[in-house]
Amino acid sequence: MRKELVKTWLKDYPVLKEFDSKRAPDSPNPLIMLELIPDSFGEKFITKPLSNQFEVKPLEIIHSLNEFITPHCTLYENQIHVTNHAYHHFLRALGLYAWKYLLSIEDRKNYATIVKALNSNHLFQKEKKESVSPENSTWLHFARNVQNVIAMRPLEFVQHRKGAARTLLAFFKEIGVIDERHHDLYLKKLGSKRAFEAKTKEETSASIKNGITKKHAQEAWEYVKKSS
Repeated sequence: MRKELVKTWLKDYPVLKEFDSKRAPDSPNPLIMLELIPDSFGEKFITKPLSNQFEVKPLEIIHSLNEFITPHCTLYENQIHVTNHAYHHFLRALGLYAWKYLLSIEDRKNYATIVKALNSNHLFQKEKKESVSPENSTWLHFARNVQNVIAMRPLEFVQHRKGAARTLLAFFKEIGVIDERHHDLYLKKLGSKRAFEAKTKEETSASIKNGITKKHAQEAWEYVKKSS
């Protein structure tokens, strides 16, 4: 994000300034993560949407009192809980907030269609119980892909077909997760290696654990900075 927008984030979410790399040496610095986020996405968390089909609760970022909770950075309602000063799943948590409060029902259906999920709730099959298991959740799948596209990593699909990655990138640009510049930088960096399939719950479960490390965030940030 541009400098003035980062300053606004730090003012609204002061916990981001309390990052301690000694507590989590492998964690990406949240300030670097903020600079990776396109303006189009960062502004959505500062400016209240003009209209929405859901009750919008303002985002809060707080330190969790339970430092044994994993994975790091988990969304509860409208709060991102940061444990052990670690931000491995920070972008994913923002993606979950966006799905819950910023996307329309039509947006959710369109996403499910693009990645070949069963529907906007379930990736593979309907579950009888009320809650959807993480490895079968379309909204968690969306959140991981928000993380992937911002951090310049391949996009995850249940089934991938020719042109689907470009379609998903166009969708992310349409809803404001990325802007034109980020879209073009992503295509340039990843080339033909911009998609992978996770066809089973086991493969999806492995993706769930795959957060952003300090090294990966630094590499993505240096690439974006060099290309500016």
